[in-house]
Amino acid sequence: MGARSTNCARAERELHVLLERHFQGAHAALEHQHLTGWPIVSYERLLSSRYDAARSSVRELIARAANNGKRLRSGREVARILHGLSSPACPQDEWWNDSAWASLRRIDFEALRRWATAQLRAFAIEPEAFAGSSAKTSASDSLQSSGDGDVGAPEQ
Repeated sequence: MGARSTNCARAERELHVLLERHFQGAHAALEHQHLTGWPIVSYERLLSSRYDAARSSVRELIARAANNGKRLRSGREVARILHGLSSPACPQDEWWNDSAWASLRRIDFEALRRWATAQLRAFAIEPEAFAGSSAKTSASDSLQSSGDGDVGAPEQ
């Protein structure tokens, strides 16, 4: 056995450890930063002014999809597009050419899902607020949503 098989065995052990940590949730953010060089952006950090462009990207995607006759039904669908994750609801063939596809991978998926859910609810209430200016914000920007259901209609 040469150096190559030793390196393969070492890489396999490292991968096993990383997967085990990932599924156990231990140090996931640190592992992500170590592997990608990017820190994971949490929901709280996403709400800071430093991430205005990321939040605007979510709003623009929702408005652009609606203008093109595509209905995004949940924050999960929006987050999947922004992370570049294909699914039956958001197939890669349909979205890969969109500027939003995989554009916000460095932001935590759950943070994007929560923000997108809040924005879908705001869009259902007041779609004209999304038109024209991506910098517009509304009271719904601070919604703390943990639901992932269909947000086509505002909750009562």
